[in-house]
Amino acid sequence: MTFNDFLKNPTVYVLSKTIKVLNKNDETSTQRILNVINNYGKTTERFYPKNSDLEYLPLIIGLIAAYISWNCNSRKGYTLLEKIIFSFFAFIFGGVYLLYYFLVRYDECK
Repeated sequence: MTFNDFLKNPTVYVLSKTIKVLNKNDETSTQRILNVINNYGKTTERFYPKNSDLEYLPLIIGLIAAYISWNCNSRKGYTLLEKIIFSFFAFIFGGVYLLYYFLVRYDECK
C-alpha cells in the first residue's frame, strides 16, 4: 500500500500496516484479513441467491391476507377507507393477519 492509499482510506492503510507487522510470517492470513476489511459492506452472491422461489412467498402471503381482509370487511359493512387501511395492514403483516383471521375472525366472516 502506498501513501495514496492512505489518503483514500486511512483506516484500511493503518490496519494493513499493523497486520503486516504482527504477521510477518503468515502472509495468507494477512491477505485474508485485508480482503475482509476491503470488502466490508459488500454483498456476495453466495449468501443472497437470485430468483429464489422463497423470495416471492411473503408477497403471496400478503396478497392473500389483504384479499381475505377486504372480503371480510366488505361483508361487515366497513367503509372504503376502513377496508383500504385494514387491507394495507393485512398485507404488511400477512402471516400474522392470517393467523389472527383463522383463530378469531373466521366464524364472523364465513
